[in-house]
Amino acid sequence: MDKPDLQDIAEIGASANALFSLYHSMGIESAKDALVAAAEFLLTQVAVENSGAIYKSAQARHVDILNGDIYAALTLSRAFEVTGDARFLQQAGLIVDHVEARFGAWRTGWWPYAEKWDGTMAVGASVAYQATIIAFGMPISRVLAADRATEWEAVLATALNTVAEQLPIGPTDETEAPSWSRDWANVWEIPLAFSKFPELGDTKNYLQGRLHDVDRGIQASGIEALRPKALQNAGRTPVTSLYRKAATFAGFLSDVYMTSNVELPKFSSPASRSGS
Repeated sequence: MDKPDLQDIAEIGASANALFSLYHSMGIESAKDALVAAAEFLLTQVAVENSGAIYKSAQARHVDILNGDIYAALTLSRAFEVTGDARFLQQAGLIVDHVEARFGAWRTGWWPYAEKWDGTMAVGASVAYQATIIAFGMPISRVLAADRATEWEAVLATALNTVAEQLPIGPTDETEAPSWSRDWANVWEIPLAFSKFPELGDTKNYLQGRLHDVDRGIQASGIEALRPKALQNAGRTPVTSLYRKAATFAGFLSDVYMTSNVELPKFSSPASRSGS
């Protein structure tokens, strides 16, 4: 990457919806400017090896990380919505075509976390990152032609069914290859993915159950309830933080509140830590 202060384009993609909403709902020009600047930067990061992929970070140019592609496509699609710039729409479409083509390529119902540029597997399946693709891939449908949007949403729904089947079992090497994302209870992209399909199965009960769980955790220990768990393998540190998890949780709540008809529970005030 040619921006030394930017570590990962996930930082762009995770902000795209908020920037879009700030401009679309409140007319904040600086939010639009930031969104468009991010999209322009992403156009400079299109992979030489595949025009439907985006380099996720300076450290990961040797592989195609599929959730990063979708973070980029979302940003580009939101930038198109506020500018009408066809360059953004075209690149978003290329990314969706590429990511969709990789669904089930190695294993029915799954995306891999990452592939090498020759098409071989780099890192296997991941419930957490499959949910990320679903959660951030769904809004891209807004800019696709109607038939194309229907096809894309059907793929995302199938991917979500895979996620739903694995949640009761828990993470394994086969379902969560990245060791750093196995704390599923604190991966808020998973319930965010479910919120995009409120009509599917037991989505409402699952979301409300997750929210009641975190409410009880916050009652017991405050914001510490959102702190990521330490990894089990020695010598490795988490790639996330309490701040990032809390911000992701807040973003999840905001997204559900603004875009879903799922009813949110009323959260209680944290219990006093002093016992008074």
